[in-house]
Amino acid sequence: MGRDHPDVAENLYRLVLYYRAANLESEADGLHKRALEIWGKNLGAESTEFAAKVKDLAYSFDMRRDYASAERLFERVVKIHEKAMGPDHPDLAASLGKLAEVYSHQSR
Repeated sequence: MGRDHPDVAENLYRLVLYYRAANLESEADGLHKRALEIWGKNLGAESTEFAAKVKDLAYSFDMRRDYASAERLFERVVKIHEKAMGPDHPDLAASLGKLAEVYSHQSR
C-alpha cells in the first residue's frame, strides 16, 4: 500500500474526525485536504463520490464561518454535480441551495 492508496485517505479521515472532536480545526483541515488529494486520484476529481468528500469539508468551513473557503468548495461541488448529474438532479439543487446560503452569509 502506497501513500496514495484509498485506505490511507480513509485513515486520514478518521483522524480528521478525531481532531474536529478535539477542536483542532487547523490540523483537521490539513489532513482533510490531503485525504481529498488521495480521493481525487482514486475516485476521479469529477466523480460524485469525490464531490461528497469535498462537500464534507465545505460544511466544516461553513460551520466555522470561513465563508470564502466554503464558497470555493461548494462551487466545486456544484460544477461536479452539473457535469455528472445534469441540471435537474436533486443533489445539484441541494448543493446550489447551500452555495446560496454561503453567499447570503456574505451579503451577496
